[in-house]
Amino acid sequence: MLDYIPLILILTWICLYYKVREIFAPWSIMLLVWTAAVSAYLYFDHGLYKTSDDFAPALLLWCSSFSIVGYIVYRLTPANTSPEWETNQSIVKFFTILALIITPIALYKAASFALSSGTENLMYTMRDQVIDKDSGFSLGPVGYFIHIVYTLLIVSADAEKHWNKWFFMLCLAINLLFFFIIMSKTVLFLGIVSTLYLCYIHKRIKLRTIGITLISFVVITLLFTQLRSTSSGETDETYTFAELLVIYLLSPISAFGLENPCSSPAWGYETFRPIYNIMTGLGFYHGQMFDIIRPFVAVPIPTNVYTTLAPFYNDFGLQGIAVFGAFEGGIISYIYKKGSTGHTLARNLYAYLTAGIALQYYDEGFFVAISNILQMAVIIFIFHIKPVWKPDQKFLIKQS
Repeated sequence: MLDYIPLILILTWICLYYKVREIFAPWSIMLLVWTAAVSAYLYFDHGLYKTSDDFAPALLLWCSSFSIVGYIVYRLTPANTSPEWETNQSIVKFFTILALIITPIALYKAASFALSSGTENLMYTMRDQVIDKDSGFSLGPVGYFIHIVYTLLIVSADAEKHWNKWFFMLCLAINLLFFFIIMSKTVLFLGIVSTLYLCYIHKRIKLRTIGITLISFVVITLLFTQLRSTSSGETDETYTFAELLVIYLLSPISAFGLENPCSSPAWGYETFRPIYNIMTGLGFYHGQMFDIIRPFVAVPIPTNVYTTLAPFYNDFGLQGIAVFGAFEGGIISYIYKKGSTGHTLARNLYAYLTAGIALQYYDEGFFVAISNILQMAVIIFIFHIKPVWKPDQKFLIKQS
């Protein structure tokens, strides 16, 4: 059955594109990405283990529910009629100055801690110290500043009437610095995809530029990862470029084959991880928490990502995949419709969500990361409001 999946997905994409000719629509991104991922898994000689028989029906349920509900919600959602929200330049300047102060300090702190172990494996150490809870390194509250940095990049790319190229380049440079602090390719990918989307809808670039940029990103980051793993000094964990390509692009599909339906220790254990975090803090839940950094499995190349389907499959089985695919497709399509018809806040938020849609073949980035999405929504709102003090001492918040 898996052999027919690419054909089914691409035919579905053609039908929906005929109805809504928008390449960045959520169902369009999702179907194209899954078509490419499954085609590569089927026709490349990757040497990975075969995925489970449930993967094909799971993927069909996910793609069909996401696309159908998303398209219906898009059609039923009225177009935005409110005026564009302008960014509050005073708030933007304040956070830009703050970013210019905090980001170099955070980079110095991260590099200094890594250098305390020597210079030989600097790149490996900088990444390892971020993900290893026992490393003794912590960015503290500065780690949450990444959302401010993302928002600065998004609003700088979304400026339409008075686009400042130099300010945009400055925000892009700040994002690159944060990439070196965290050494996470996802951080870099999110910034790139959000920027490409906004620049495309404002007609600053063409699809060809997007394709070249994304291919360049894949090649450069995989070479960077190879260099980082080589610098660790452990030759057994050093992979060739081809092996890294397989690890990041295809291994999640094989890893999904090792998952078991309805195997979670508690209801919604993985899907509703943020809620369990809150319940733990309030003392209502005392069980083990789901670790967002999953354990590595051999497929036979080691990987710890299991596609976006895994949390729903582990918690609720195939039915959960259908239900949450519909829910996610509907919510994101609603945001997209509002944003594509002129709602500034929705457009900015959707720009942030595009990377998660593009990485569905890799990992789940909506429910598990809902706290990040909510933080971004709040920060985007703050960047577009104007606090006003009235003579009678009443404090008001107005649209900027």
